[in-house]
Amino acid sequence: MNIILIDSDYIFCDRLVDYFKNNGNFKILETFDDAQKAVVFINENKNIINLIILCLDIQNIDLVLNTILDEKSKNCNVIVLSEFTETLEKHINNPYFQKVFKKPLAFSNLLNYICIQNKIDTFENCKRKVLKSLSNLNFNINHAGTTYLAESTALALKNNLKKLSDINTLVAYNHNTDPKIIGWSINNAINKAVKISEPNKLNNFFNIQDSQKLTAKYIINYFIHYYDSGEF
Repeated sequence: MNIILIDSDYIFCDRLVDYFKNNGNFKILETFDDAQKAVVFINENKNIINLIILCLDIQNIDLVLNTILDEKSKNCNVIVLSEFTETLEKHINNPYFQKVFKKPLAFSNLLNYICIQNKIDTFENCKRKVLKSLSNLNFNINHAGTTYLAESTALALKNNLKKLSDINTLVAYNHNTDPKIIGWSINNAINKAVKISEPNKLNNFFNIQDSQKLTAKYIINYFIHYYDSGEF
């Protein structure tokens, strides 16, 4: 999802950019501190913009909204952040306007709204799906390695990560530990599940042969494949 942010509070913008980067497959195309600069960019790129998040006064909100009333803007929506929610909701009359969020706000509430409106799975929801599947396969959900495996899959999906080392590094950063510990814990959880699982249960689920070893990379790729196909 391609997003632009318009807010004169550059510290808030930087925090919001970092939050989106760490919580989904979102691309922040640009950030702007005033409407005039943003309008130039929007006019040149409106066909690739999916969402505009802005925090401006009513006059400048109108300026931005008036630039996205044509056919080229059909995939673009607008979310406004403001201290004056009721006034703005009554004032704004634009088919691309979605919602006003009262500022200050919890970034998680904004993210959840965007994900629901655009049918995007959040990181936490993806992690829950993986944990549920692993639990059904006799993985111990109280084992740290099982949690790390679910997080690894969700992070790989949401950040388009391919290399296991990059995935482990990101999980380790989130838990303030060493990537080697993440890898060891995941492998330990897998090995324990293999030992206690019913014969062929894991093989049948993950579609592997008896001669193949079940690895973290294989499990992550398996879930990603079925997530992308819409079957997960």
